[in-house]
Amino acid sequence: MKIMCQTGASIEVKTDSLENFCFDEMNLHRAIFEGLSIHGATFRKADLRGAIFTNVEGTGVNMAEVRAMNAYFVIREIVRFIFCQREPYRGPVR
Repeated sequence: MKIMCQTGASIEVKTDSLENFCFDEMNLHRAIFEGLSIHGATFRKADLRGAIFTNVEGTGVNMAEVRAMNAYFVIREIVRFIFCQREPYRGPVR
């Protein structure tokens, strides 16, 4: 499957469906996710700078620690999206 980018380039991913796909640490700079289903996908530490997510469906999507400067999100279904992952409190820094 190809994911198109705003630059005209494309990113080839070896899957027929983006559901439950692992995008962890991938460079998806300026990728276009339009009208796609990304249920259960993980994007941990991915580069999503300038990426576009429009009319996307996704439950249980993990986007912890992504770089998403200038990314654009218009998500049709947003249930259990993780955009950050808190570290356990370890007390004051000394």
